[in-house]
Amino acid sequence: MDWAWGKQEVWEVWEVWEDGEEIFPPTLPTLPTLPTLPTLPTLPTLPTLPITKTDDFGHTPGWNYL
Repeated sequence: MDWAWGKQEVWEVWEVWEDGEEIFPPTLPTLPTLPTLPTLPTLPTLPTLPITKTDDFGHTPGWNYL
């Protein structure tokens, strides 16, 4: 592979019988799929409470004041 020029070579390997029939490499057996786990029920989201704390200057934390 020549990464400097962005080229990528792909080599395929197979055999050819004497009569010219191509024999490709055998494919690998696929693994059995695992059963999926049951999904857990989701909890409802709690409402967010307004922020009532302020810093020493009366600003609410988490807000940018320019």
